[in-house]
Amino acid sequence: MPHEEANIGYTPKVGVVTISESRYIKYMRNLQYSDPSGDLAERILRNAGFKDIVRELVGDKDWLIINTVKKLVRRGCELIFLIGGTGVSKGDVTKDALECMLDKKLDLYPVAYTLESYGDVGSRVLSSRPVAGFYGDILVISMPGNPDAVETVLKNVLKNEYIHLLWLNKFGRI
Repeated sequence: MPHEEANIGYTPKVGVVTISESRYIKYMRNLQYSDPSGDLAERILRNAGFKDIVRELVGDKDWLIINTVKKLVRRGCELIFLIGGTGVSKGDVTKDALECMLDKKLDLYPVAYTLESYGDVGSRVLSSRPVAGFYGDILVISMPGNPDAVETVLKNVLKNEYIHLLWLNKFGRI
């Protein structure tokens, strides 16, 4: 059932950030690269009615992630998706970078992601560390970089909750 605030026609400006060291290196060297997960996220969001989408690509460095989120906020994004860097390898720093920024974490988001993903990937879901929450009034959501994970998050875990979460954070109860 749609939330009442979804009927007001409000669609925030969205930032989609791909976090990938290998793609970032190619980007910085003006080499060709592909971003299937970022492309998929943009397509899903556009199909959901989001029109103003800003794309960014950064490497797996906490300061790059933090600076990019802040840059997107300055550019007017109210909803920011970070794709990649959520694993357990030494280079996966998305969760660590975001946790120091977020004012309010959505503590059940990783649980919802785990429940939704377990049937597809089994216990491999344990190596994923997605995080979501608010940086001021801005909703920031991270997800693994695999296209299947992007689809799971955007279509199944969050569904139509983005606007509802933004609304509740800004205005409280309806």
